[in-house]
Amino acid sequence: MIRTLKTTLLPLLALAFLLSGCGERHEARSLARDFMEEHMPMQDYEVVRWSRLDSTFFVTPVALKAMHAEAEHSRIVMHRVNYQGYTPKLLFMHGWFAHDRDTVSRTFYFDDKLQGIVGVKRN
Repeated sequence: MIRTLKTTLLPLLALAFLLSGCGERHEARSLARDFMEEHMPMQDYEVVRWSRLDSTFFVTPVALKAMHAEAEHSRIVMHRVNYQGYTPKLLFMHGWFAHDRDTVSRTFYFDDKLQGIVGVKRN
């Protein structure tokens, strides 16, 4: 019986875990692309690559406010953005994009439920 559990249940659990991670990464990419189309002036771009989705507890509300101000000041975003609300745990993903014969990178921060973007910064 234990052998049956090891040979059937463990691979199924591993597959479920793997697929849930892929789903979150896909959702994060989709949110980032939508954000870029709606709020960022960089319209003609090609995705070079995306990093893995990771988490952090080290970004504070004060740091996010500074990130929002810098995004407006440096024109990463075209206008004032209504970001998703802060959560203590944030998810983030780096993206590299080909734009105007250059490669630019941005980091997108998401709330812990992947409901939206809480911040974006230039790397």
